Amino acid sequence: MAETIVDPNKIASDLMTELNLDESELPTITNLVNTAISVINRSSDAPDSDNLTIPAIKTLTQATYYDRSLENGLPKGLLMMLAHLQASGDNNGK
Repeated sequence: MAETIVDPNKIASDLMTELNLDESELPTITNLVNTAISVINRSSDAPDSDNLTIPAIKTLTQATYYDRSLENGLPKGLLMMLAHLQASGDNNGK
């Protein structure tokens, strides 16, 4: 399996296409991606190469783009991904 590289610019570019956003939104999406990367990294010790890392970053970025205050909380799909990332990064306290 190829190692996954977390590239904030690529993730932002992919999201711009997936969400069909205008180029004027790129700085906002890039900032939200960087924030999402920090949140995901602080929530789990899983390596960046974990297959759920980038989908979790994208999901959190989308959620905060459309609902900046996350008034309804984190999406359930993201919570599931975070649980799996936390489990895969668990080293039993070592």
